[in-house]
Amino acid sequence: NSEETTMANGPITKLGVSTTKDDEEILGAQGYQLLNADLNEGTGKNRVFLWYKKECGLRPVTRIQFSFLREMKDGLVDAGYELVNKDLNAGVGGDHIFLWYFYGNTEFDLPIVNIEVSKDAKEEPALLKDGWERLGCDLNRGAGGNYIYLWVKREKPSYICEITATTDFKSDKQKFDLGFTRVDENTNRGAGGNSIYLWYRRTTDKSKALTALNVSTDFQENVRLQNEGFKKVSVNLNAGTTGNDVYAWYLNEGCESQIKVNSARVHGCPCDVKENVTHRSRRPSSPTLGAFDGGWVITGPPIGLRLRSPILSRVRCTLYCDTLNPPINDLCYRTVASDQTAFVAFMHR
Repeated sequence: NSEETTMANGPITKLGVSTTKDDEEILGAQGYQLLNADLNEGTGKNRVFLWYKKECGLRPVTRIQFSFLREMKDGLVDAGYELVNKDLNAGVGGDHIFLWYFYGNTEFDLPIVNIEVSKDAKEEPALLKDGWERLGCDLNRGAGGNYIYLWVKREKPSYICEITATTDFKSDKQKFDLGFTRVDENTNRGAGGNSIYLWYRRTTDKSKALTALNVSTDFQENVRLQNEGFKKVSVNLNAGTTGNDVYAWYLNEGCESQIKVNSARVHGCPCDVKENVTHRSRRPSSPTLGAFDGGWVITGPPIGLRLRSPILSRVRCTLYCDTLNPPINDLCYRTVASDQTAFVAFMHR
C-alpha cells in the first residue's frame, strides 16, 4: 500500500548491530531490516551485521560516526549521539569499533534514506557516481580481512561546503554541535605526533559548495595559493611530527566555476587510511583498483614524507580531486598497500 511505499522510501530512524545469532533474532523481531553484508568478512571470525529501521513519523538519522579510541567517544556522548553498543570487530582482535548515530536539526543535517557496504575498491566508483557518500572508517580497522566501508545515501544530493581539522579531541562536541562530520581516521596514523582529524559540513546548495582543494608544504606554496584566492585551514596537518608544516586550502568559486588541476593521473581511489604498514601483508586485495573509473587526478603537489615524520613513517601523501563536475561531494583519506602511499582524497560529482 501507499504507506508501506512511503516508509520504504523514507529516512532511516534507527540503527542496530548484531554479533551473534541471538542478536539477529532479537533485531529481526523488533522490525529491523538486515543489511546483508558481513562486516568481519575476510577474518574467518564472528559474523557482524548492520540493521536499520524506518518508522513513520519518527526523527530521521542525519549523521553516522564511528569510534575506535576512548577519546573519540567523549564528544559524541556530550553532543547527544546514540551509541550502538556492539563492537564491529567482535572476536577478531582488531580495534574496538563502535557505531554512533545522530538526529540533527541544523541546516547541515540531511536525512539518510539508505545505507550500503563496500568490500572492495572496485565497487566504489559506481557507488560514488550513484550519489552515495562513503564514511571514513575501515570497519575491519586493525583486524586484517577486507577493506569494509559504510556508505550512506541522503534524501537530496549534497556537497561539502566547509572543511576544518583538529589536533586533539577537546573541541569535538563543539564541532558536532555546529553540524560537522568527522572523518574517522587519524591522518597522522603510524607517524607519531598529534591525533589529527579532518571535518566537513554539507549543503544542498551547489553554489555554496567548495570547488577546489589543495595543500601547501612550504612558504612559497602558501603565498601562491593565497594569491590564487584559496582560503587556508589554519591547522598544521603535520602537528607533532618533525616534518614540514602542512596546510589544507579550499576554494569556492560558485557552481559554474572550473577547477584548475594538474593532468597527472594516479592509480588510487577515494578512501581513508586502512591499516598500519605492518599489517598490509594480511590484506587480500589491493585497494588501488577502480581508480580510473573514479576519474581522480592530482590537484596539489605530492606531500611526500613531509606530512609525516620521516623517522616514523615512509608514507607519501597526495591531494586528489575529480575535474568532471566542480562541486566537492566527498572527503576522505587512504593508504595504498602496493607502495605505502597515503592520500587525502576529495570527490566531486
